[in-house]
Amino acid sequence: MALARGYCDIPRTVDMEELADELGVSHQALSERLRRAHGTLVGNALERREESRDDLQADTRTPSDATTRFQ
Repeated sequence: MALARGYCDIPRTVDMEELADELGVSHQALSERLRRAHGTLVGNALERREESRDDLQADTRTPSDATTRFQ
């Protein structure tokens, strides 16, 4: 809802107080939820990036690299 209402726009079209009122929660509760959501999104993005990097490195190994690795 924060995204849809423009909280993430620059400039914001709704502030945290307005959004919290619309959601029926306190300003503090909304702030905590948004920070947790942001942390989760960043963590997931970094995890995917690391997995992609690992997959790319595995795909670029030469056959001799794989053979050496398993001996």
